[in-house]
Amino acid sequence: MRTVVFVLGTFIAVNSYGYENVFYCTYQNLTCVEASAAQSVSKSEIAVLIERVVAGQENFIGFVDPDGTTIQFFIDGVDDILVEIPSPAEKGSYGKKIDTSQMQSIVESLEFPYLNYIESLNLVLSLW
Repeated sequence: MRTVVFVLGTFIAVNSYGYENVFYCTYQNLTCVEASAAQSVSKSEIAVLIERVVAGQENFIGFVDPDGTTIQFFIDGVDDILVEIPSPAEKGSYGKKIDTSQMQSIVESLEFPYLNYIESLNLVLSLW
């Protein structure tokens, strides 16, 4: 069953089951889910998955909203995470560095549309 919650003009990305359209790679576990095969992850599983993702350099996790916008997190090191929203139309990505607690906070409260995070997180465009 899918439940979509409308709150002040945004849709909460978490449904009654958990998170939809999640892709990730945890290299230390050799576990990867490609963006083209993104899957649902339950609310209880997301915390464990985030712990695995932040445990290894070059790991990543991403979420795709119903409009096809992706917000993704790349682990560059301990407490050194790049949050990014790719913009193929602009041939670049909006991003900035954050720490683990900021990443956890963002993921726990993800709301559609993800494009809103460009402004709310003060992300900066970097061309590819």
